Amino acid sequence: MQRALSFLREAIEAFHRGESAAELARMREPSSDYEPSSAGYALRLLSNQGSEALAEVRESGELPADEVEWLGRQRAAMRILLTRSRGERAARARLSEIETTTGGTLVLGEEITRIALTADLRSRNETCRALETQLRPLAEARVTAQLKLEELAYVDIPREEPADKDKKEKVAPASFLIVSAFDADVLSPARRDLAPHAWLKHAASFLDQTEAAAEDAMRFIVRNVHARSSTGSVPWHTLLSALRAYELDSEIGRKQRWLRTAGWLRHQGFEEAMSVRLHAEVDQNASLPLGRALAIDVPRDVRLAQSPRDFGVLSDVAAAEAVARGLSLALSHVALPPELRYPLGACVPGVIGFWGALAWTDREQLTRIQHLSSTQADRIGRIGRSALLLWARACVSIALMPASEPAEPEVRLELLCGALGRGLCARIEPGIAGVLAPDRLRARALALEALCGLAGALALRERLNADWFRNPRAGDLLRSLAQRGNRLSVEAMCTELDRTPADAATRAIELVA
Repeated sequence: MQRALSFLREAIEAFHRGESAAELARMREPSSDYEPSSAGYALRLLSNQGSEALAEVRESGELPADEVEWLGRQRAAMRILLTRSRGERAARARLSEIETTTGGTLVLGEEITRIALTADLRSRNETCRALETQLRPLAEARVTAQLKLEELAYVDIPREEPADKDKKEKVAPASFLIVSAFDADVLSPARRDLAPHAWLKHAASFLDQTEAAAEDAMRFIVRNVHARSSTGSVPWHTLLSALRAYELDSEIGRKQRWLRTAGWLRHQGFEEAMSVRLHAEVDQNASLPLGRALAIDVPRDVRLAQSPRDFGVLSDVAAAEAVARGLSLALSHVALPPELRYPLGACVPGVIGFWGALAWTDREQLTRIQHLSSTQADRIGRIGRSALLLWARACVSIALMPASEPAEPEVRLELLCGALGRGLCARIEPGIAGVLAPDRLRARALALEALCGLAGALALRERLNADWFRNPRAGDLLRSLAQRGNRLSVEAMCTELDRTPADAATRAIELVA
């Protein structure tokens, strides 16, 4: 059993380390787009050798049940992770072949930044139309790859029985039943889709309950930069342009972003853990200013990365999320086996990351720790909280998307634009949506983390007061949650805090009230 267990654990750790190292190389140099050797470990896990090793460990009964379960989950996820990695490599290769009108290679992050920060609305719209034309073929290829990726996780969805009043009365004319070969119920294939988890019902309710709050948030964000069109919709580049604040526009502020956004965590006594285990990088490959936490060697080496292009408040909120997420990974107990240290799907570090972003947008944090004036703190805090609400809604909207029937890229792009448009309360073109939006599997993980983060924030306020991020007991709570790694699921974490994802809408509405 020990030999089989060692094989599984070594392969799992080598795979995650290799994938993170390859991603780090791509962040430093976008042209460094090789397939890491870690792919071989995934293939070994997926082979008969991996299957036999897992069966041997399970049958021995020597390992705790939760560790056996996570060994199985890690192995089952390898096919999806490997397929996703290869699909992203292919997408980057196709993106590098796109040329601009001036003859140079298109750098998507720079082009999006240039569009969003151009003051002239007419010029923005013209450039955006040109970019959409360039990205549309890539978007179709990308969503085609996503559709194939989702099929790896599809399950049979039982058909709902019609209500009694809708059921046809069955009359048996003889002692045997005759079924027509042309019966619709016989001919129609079983419906296949991603698993219908119970929390998705709360997610649908969250979208409905936060609709008005999101529209109010959008009006507040774009009130000074948007000339409404005849349709009244807000284009995506206007939203990006509005997520700024002149108080944060400085080169020094940009260079010190990681230090500033980690201020409240230093006050909680995590200075040593952050200085030793967290390391800053620049993501030259990023298209959006979202933060990232790369698990190079959990918990000893976690890299924090972000685009070098500055988007003001949005960049700060994303950096605050990445710092808290990365710290949570760095606080994982060093004795945990790799199947419990390296996260899969929705995880507690993602929830703690969302709390970090919420803490950064708090008025008390902005005035006491960031030393902003009351007026600046009110404005910047509300912009940041509005961005978090829209982000949560965007992830939830994609997570709730139905399977594309028929499974064609045009159908998926139409569904994707509709989902993002509802979530962000903005107009998204198919090219941008198809290239930048996450697949449904990843969106489900992000959505569950956001919902549990919002629900858990209510528990933090009740247990530790409104300024919970200044309460010394908050550090003890964060450490207790993070140390358990995958042993603690996000749903179980909510249960410990006496909350459920159904409570998320309450906190979300408060963010922009």
